[in-house]
Amino acid sequence: VRPQVIQTSQGVALAELLAGPGTSWAPVREAMRDANVSEMIEMASDAIAQSREAPPLHLVDPKLGRENGYSLLALQPTQNGLQISGYYAESAGDFLRQGAAIVRRRFREGPHDDLGTVAQVTVLEENGESMGLLLDGQPAEGGGTETFELTQCAVDLLATGQVD
Repeated sequence: VRPQVIQTSQGVALAELLAGPGTSWAPVREAMRDANVSEMIEMASDAIAQSREAPPLHLVDPKLGRENGYSLLALQPTQNGLQISGYYAESAGDFLRQGAAIVRRRFREGPHDDLGTVAQVTVLEENGESMGLLLDGQPAEGGGTETFELTQCAVDLLATGQVD
């Protein structure tokens, strides 16, 4: 099959692209997988600071979502376009809800907005500086402005189940 994928300036994401300061939680996730509690606590502290203090991302073309932007954007390719969710944590309650979702290994249940489905989206880091990216879980550094586009995979892939 040749599934729909997400084309970025840093490569292709086959299943999911995460963007923004919230990508700083990736090392925390790895420490959780390794059951390294002390490392997890140390990294979580850094991730909280990064999520709270780093400039948010704004969806500028098309203009979507909150005026204050998002600390994490999650994009998934579908046959109909890029499905986008924007995650935020502005209040103590938001941070607690997001923290609880992370501990349960279900970060997608944290405070977020479902922003719809588009063929292409341009995202701006509020200060025009680089943004953290995770392409299928692999870290990358994007520019101050990034365009993410739904495209067909350039090669055939073997699939054993239903592909959306």
